[in-house]
Amino acid sequence: MTRFLAQTLRAADWAVGHRDEVRSILERETRAGGDAVASAYRDDFHTALAPDLSEQRLALFEQQKNFQLAHGFLDRDVDVRAWADDRPLAAARALLENRVRLAA
Repeated sequence: MTRFLAQTLRAADWAVGHRDEVRSILERETRAGGDAVASAYRDDFHTALAPDLSEQRLALFEQQKNFQLAHGFLDRDVDVRAWADDRPLAAARALLENRVRLAA
């Protein structure tokens, strides 16, 4: 899990400086044209791809959970904030920082 999250963080860091390349990837993945991808993924979308457990992301996740609960996709309610665990992300960040230190 830690290595997967570390790679996800690396990819998000890469995406910050490669908006056009990210859009090209999205075109291939979604099989949508460039105009459709540009319309769906606007502004600085490529700068906010890193996973995190910020209050904003947890609130969005809670909205998704509430939708799924209301429409019968979940059997019971769950406390998103109690469920969220920052330790795997913290371990992934530490792994990346260690790699940077070793490479320097």
